[in-house]
Amino acid sequence: MLFFVYGAIKNDVKCYYPITMFLNKLFFCLIRMVVMKFGGSSVGDAERIKNVCEIVKSKLNEKPIVVLSAVKGITDKLIGTAKMASEGKDVSRELEEIKKKHYRILK
Repeated sequence: MLFFVYGAIKNDVKCYYPITMFLNKLFFCLIRMVVMKFGGSSVGDAERIKNVCEIVKSKLNEKPIVVLSAVKGITDKLIGTAKMASEGKDVSRELEEIKKKHYRILK
């Protein structure tokens, strides 16, 4: 049996057919998902990463999906470094800076 979700707002699913509405409400009741995304300054140093860990631990009973993006400033640094590399420039200094930033967080 196929059913389609046409939109959901605050657990109130709007559908075109009553059976679809019933199935969609059932689906949303059974499948609850918590997605937690952290990046930038929220993972900028060891203390902040520990804070993220505490936040995630507090939601473990909800089986969260955790997404981590780059540390503050790293995405721009990677894009700039890639552009330099594509132009044939030496990027060893930039790569070293990226590596050092992550090592500082680990200490």
